[in-house]
This record gives sequence, C-alpha cells and structure tokens, in this order.
Amino acid sequence: MKVIAVVGAKDAGKTALIERLIPRLKKHGKVGCVKHAERLDFPAFVPLRGAAVRLKDTERMFSAGADVVLGVSEDFTMKICRQRKELDELLKEMEREGVDFLIVEGFKSSELPKIVLKGIKGEAKERVALRMQHSEVSEEELDEIVNFILSLEDFKVRVK
Repeated sequence: MKVIAVVGAKDAGKTALIERLIPRLKKHGKVGCVKHAERLDFPAFVPLRGAAVRLKDTERMFSAGADVVLGVSEDFTMKICRQRKELDELLKEMEREGVDFLIVEGFKSSELPKIVLKGIKGEAKERVALRMQHSEVSEEELDEIVNFILSLEDFKVRVK
C-alpha cells in the first residue's frame, strides 16, 4: 500500500486536492482515505451530544470515488467505531481492506511522506515529499503528483 499525507493550514485546499487525486489513483487500484479532524462530519444527520451532525469533507472524498473513507477525530473514528484509533491502527485497517493507495488528510507530525500545502510552517518538516506554494493545482501538476505517489515504496505498517 502506498501512503501519502496531505497537510496544510485550514482552508489550504487539502480536501480539494485529495478529491482530484482519488479518481486518477483509482485508475491504478483501490483508494482509501483517512481524515484527521478536530470534529468529524457524517453522511447523514447523526445525533451527537444532543445535536445533529452532517457529513462534509469525508462525503466529498467518498463521492469522488474512494473505496474506503475513514474519518478520525479526538472523539471517535468514523467507521461505526466510537473511540479514537491511532494512525498505525487505521493504516493496518486500510491494509486489511485491500487498499492500494491511502491518502491521509492531516497527521502533520506523523512519519508519513507528506504533500505540504501553503500556510503550514515548521511543524511538518519531517518527511516532506512535495511542497505546494499555492492551492490551485494544474492538470500537469496533478499528473506529476500521481506519478510521484505511484513511485513511492509501499508503506510498512507497524502496529504495537
């Protein structure tokens, strides 16, 4: 499984980039996504602490064609689970799902190779593979990113 994290400031265009990468990567295999969020959204109105929550970014990823979407927040992991899971556990879960390409949104301090979008400074220095200075990615740049992801070595998942 090839894994890449897309990190950047809020509204830097992370989900939009992922949304455009998914259909291109699907031409080469099964695609999964993991979204790190302070608060998750859901595909339908779901009661949570007395309020109704609705899906947003994760629905966009699924609508773009991802075969599996996991959303992670401090409160729970979306895939019916109600507890937070560690990134290594989620990577292993995606591997069991048979995902060929995993795009992770967030987890800037992880050991994953990263595409860094504008607005994020020193926090994501580790394993920066590509750095984008703008959120508008051309078709040619998108093809370059896909070719880069295809060239990655398979990620070795370590579960403690």
